[in-house]
Amino acid sequence: MRYFVRISWLAFAIVLFLLIPDADAGEKVRLANGEWPPFTSEKLNHYGVYSHIVTEAFALEGFEVEYQFFPWARSYHNVKEGTWDGSLTWAPTPDKKKYVFFSDPVFFHKKVIFHLKSFPFDWRTIADLKVFKIGAIREYTYGEEFDRAARSGKIHVEYTTGEIQNLKKLLTHRIHIFPSDIDAGYDLIRTHFTPEEAGLFTHHEKPIQEVYTCVIFTKKNPAKGRELLLIFNRGLEKLRESGLYAKLLEASQRGECIK
Repeated sequence: MRYFVRISWLAFAIVLFLLIPDADAGEKVRLANGEWPPFTSEKLNHYGVYSHIVTEAFALEGFEVEYQFFPWARSYHNVKEGTWDGSLTWAPTPDKKKYVFFSDPVFFHKKVIFHLKSFPFDWRTIADLKVFKIGAIREYTYGEEFDRAARSGKIHVEYTTGEIQNLKKLLTHRIHIFPSDIDAGYDLIRTHFTPEEAGLFTHHEKPIQEVYTCVIFTKKNPAKGRELLLIFNRGLEKLRESGLYAKLLEASQRGECIK
């Protein structure tokens, strides 16, 4: 009988040990990501400066980030459907706010309209764009007025899953213009085209959108999504206060990487 009691206590102790969380293990958050160098890319150190910022912000709260890269539209829908905890980088829109939580702003973006130097292009209002074939990315926003005009068919927009496809379409005259973040656009032009081809691109000085982008979290499981939102915002604030946020951005602008 004493032998049975001794074994039972041993089994109980083992079960209890297995149920106690490992203090050093940390918790994981799963984020869907996409290709948008220099901000995010599977090929860059720390998956790009934006991903690096997000990773460091979560680390300050004891969380490890697991990234997986998808086409952007799929990344968004993975979060909307709750199969992934969150995603980066997204600008708030009224429609998306119905389905996902938006974090505090992470990064400010200036979007301009790219075109070929050989193509005479000027614009002042969204209505001026109705005569052009426009390239765009699925699930991106280019401002409420542009998005509304695209949905209603007042402007002709052809959607793809990535920025590089649109730049190639621009080069081969399959579209006339393509709005994109100015830094991301020129980074892709430098890295994916020959110097001769790169010299053919330019952009219009008038921004089509100036916007902050955020990390989004699922509303499919609202309790978890809201908790991760609060955790990330808290970590992001600590990152800014520590000075590391500014250092990461400055290093990225110099083409360097902070380990």
